[in-house]
Amino acid sequence: MKKLLTFFIAGAAIAALSACNDSGIQKQSQESTEKQEQPDEQKAIGVLPTPVSDIPEEVSAFLEELLIPSLSEYFEKSDHPEEVCLTINSEEELNQIVPSSVELPGIDFENHTLVIVQCEWTGGNFVESQSIDSEPDVMILNMSIGSGNGLPSIFTAGFCTLYPKLPQKPITLNRTYLP
Repeated sequence: MKKLLTFFIAGAAIAALSACNDSGIQKQSQESTEKQEQPDEQKAIGVLPTPVSDIPEEVSAFLEELLIPSLSEYFEKSDHPEEVCLTINSEEELNQIVPSSVELPGIDFENHTLVIVQCEWTGGNFVESQSIDSEPDVMILNMSIGSGNGLPSIFTAGFCTLYPKLPQKPITLNRTYLP
């Protein structure tokens, strides 16, 4: 997506330059385009989760069946048990929050970050989409929530997702409810 946006910006700049005869404006526009093409390490917008097809079966099974239930003790000790957002960038970090009785699969932490969330949830709701925006001091996990047919009860739910490698920063949850 970033490459596509860069090509779009570069294409728009070239079209604008060809319509302009002033070489001073051309030079300024080219410099501006070159600056936009350089990646900004401080801010990443809309980083999507790693596709399920790219996650080894043993890791996927661990995330779906074992991780969240095994974290209940950690969540209970949290300062804010109704909402916890964690970024895990190493096996050592995961070992600190998962009970020692749980066998960990080989998660590729060189290329991935595990994001774990616990929050209040309403019956019938589901995660429609999610992405992470990284600001200089914090990351924002954007979750678009769809509603389905379910009991209108409120309970605490846990989620975990693998993302391409993310920086170790605090993470906050931004939920948007879809109509």
